[in-house]
Amino acid sequence: LDAGTQALIANSPFRAEKTFQLLQQLVVDAMLTKVLCIPPPILTRAFQEMGTGLVTYHEAKKFARVPLPLAYSVITYTILLAEVIIMPGVVANKALNPMICFCFAFLFTFLPWLLAGVGDTLNNPYEMRARSIDSTLL
Repeated sequence: LDAGTQALIANSPFRAEKTFQLLQQLVVDAMLTKVLCIPPPILTRAFQEMGTGLVTYHEAKKFARVPLPLAYSVITYTILLAEVIIMPGVVANKALNPMICFCFAFLFTFLPWLLAGVGDTLNNPYEMRARSIDSTLL
């Protein structure tokens, strides 16, 4: 892409839509100048696939902006807290070796917390936190 087109896309508030529109216009211009000698049914299918891709992008964008319900988060962390309280006792009751008891209690206690933390981070990946990377510096 030339510098003007790159600047046009970079300054647009809707980069994906602008890129889609430019790509679609490029295909139409290539078809009119006979650079693309594609039968119309195949070209129509290409336009349909590009349109489906843009619709999928908008659906993913919509899901990324909808937060997880607060009740779900509260219930999840309540279950995790109950598991932290109950799991070491259950493992200590069933395990024969103290080292095995410690390993299982540690694994079964902190692995769910790790997964919950990853899920919490993936719930809103663009939220700025202390551990976030400043994307403007990239």
